[in-house]
Amino acid sequence: MLAKITPLDIVFFRDGKPFSWGEETWAEGIFPPYPSTIYGALRTMWFSENIQEFSKANTEKDKTAKIEVKHICINSSGYLYFPLPLNLIKKKDTAKGDILEVFSLELFNFAKLGVSNLNLPLYALSNKDEVESCEGFIDAFSLKEYLKGERENFDIYVKNAFLDHEPKIGIGRNPLIHTTKEGRLYRVNMIRLKSGVFFVSEIETNGISFPKRHLLKLGAEGKCCLFEQDEQGYEELKELGNLSTKIVHDIEKTRKFKLYFATPVIFENGWLPSWIDRESLKGEYKGIILKLISACVGKPVYIGGFDMKGKDKIREKDRPQPKKMLRAIPAGSVYFFEIENPTKENVIKIIDSFHYKNISEERKKEGFGFSLVGIVK
Repeated sequence: MLAKITPLDIVFFRDGKPFSWGEETWAEGIFPPYPSTIYGALRTMWFSENIQEFSKANTEKDKTAKIEVKHICINSSGYLYFPLPLNLIKKKDTAKGDILEVFSLELFNFAKLGVSNLNLPLYALSNKDEVESCEGFIDAFSLKEYLKGERENFDIYVKNAFLDHEPKIGIGRNPLIHTTKEGRLYRVNMIRLKSGVFFVSEIETNGISFPKRHLLKLGAEGKCCLFEQDEQGYEELKELGNLSTKIVHDIEKTRKFKLYFATPVIFENGWLPSWIDRESLKGEYKGIILKLISACVGKPVYIGGFDMKGKDKIREKDRPQPKKMLRAIPAGSVYFFEIENPTKENVIKIIDSFHYKNISEERKKEGFGFSLVGIVK
């Protein structure tokens, strides 16, 4: 199922930073929301239509446990956008307007020059231009060309191309006498999506039935959004999913491939997957020996959330409870691997294991770790 989710009001999506009375006065938020936000909203919507089932929430009989979110992306005027791969950078001081031109970094072995204490090749430009990292979104057609290695330069859109900022200022009040409390002034960076902009999420329902059209609550303040099942689908998503058949020969020839994450991914060992040895940077995944040769990884993000039904140990009753905060690798991160035995059979097995799959080691069914395989030139 493809879910189309259109906010009907200003919205706010919390990040993992603390926001406590008297300590923090500014809540910045994130865009787009984590896929777990969509996962929770869909479960809540289903329970609202099947309230007799709510007593089974978070138990073995919970039917919504079958739901699996694949990814979340942005639709703007009919085009789909994904987070920018982090090995694409821009020339310094060239940002103008909503569109940026970005370039692909090349692999150079600086490890022996003392640039880093990690024995990995680094990505850099072959010329002397000053460059800097940037944030933005790449359209699905350009992402396909990036994964196939057909282009090195791309035009991307910055976040403000999809939204307008509408900050909201408020202050805490005493609930008994309705007077303001000192130290409780706050500001929340609410956003309003521009006309023609909405979220698209691919969902594996696994037998769970959803209405064709419904209202749901989304974000930190439970703002109203329109949920619709998109029956037409998107050609871009089909092409991304079928891309694997076109890159087998290239990966077999070069012995290398890259792994792009379109959603944040949670690994047990921080930035390193648990199946990779920290010293040799080699590991076995489903019977195939791989070596990590480089990585473009952003600053960690923190994934939290609330269980809609958890045990309150103080009040000894069921009520929404905060989930354990987990550190994740941000969307857009790219890992580069070398195959020890690059037979066609092994390459196909790699693509079947990684491409268009969620490989997060925690909370995978909530949409984390959605990965796409690409070739390395």
